[in-house]
Amino acid sequence: MEGNMSPLSEIALDDVLKKIGFEIALFPESNRRRFSSFAEMKQFFEKEATFWHGCSGNVHDISARFQNIGEMLKQAEEANSETEARDLVVRVKREASQSNYSLIYSETVDGRFLSDLSRSNGNAGDGAYDYLRGSIRKPWENRMNLDGTLKAFLHKNPDLLSGELRAERGTMEALRGEVGNTLDELMAEYRKITEEIKA
Repeated sequence: MEGNMSPLSEIALDDVLKKIGFEIALFPESNRRRFSSFAEMKQFFEKEATFWHGCSGNVHDISARFQNIGEMLKQAEEANSETEARDLVVRVKREASQSNYSLIYSETVDGRFLSDLSRSNGNAGDGAYDYLRGSIRKPWENRMNLDGTLKAFLHKNPDLLSGELRAERGTMEALRGEVGNTLDELMAEYRKITEEIKA
């Protein structure tokens, strides 16, 4: 089969998949996903890319990671040898197994939280995405970014919402509103001063 110069058959691709033992954890959860065929695996990653493509802001970048995996699978489909296909599928497995929020799966609780927030407001999704990735850049950049950062914090720390701390949530929301209003006022003043300097 190694000398074959035409693309591998579906059966040969399924055999490559079985030999590798392709199984991944759906980050950030520990649920595992095993694929019974190459076509099923390809369809799964295409579905992920399409799902995340519908998100806005930086969360949309997750789609690009899944599209990259899809491209590697397409190359494996077009491979002329089992070795070439196996190497590509091993790369896909390595890429798909990364445990970080730049490759989060839609079937997870965090994936649904992030996609819902991003679809409702891209800036809020960006704030949440940054928080989940551990790289809070500028939560004060705009009110919705801060909102997303705080929602992600509460999402990852649900115990803070139990008991008497629930009352504090109202205080946090009021504080977030005040900070957002102050930020809006400061940005308006900044733009005004900038325009005056330009004039």
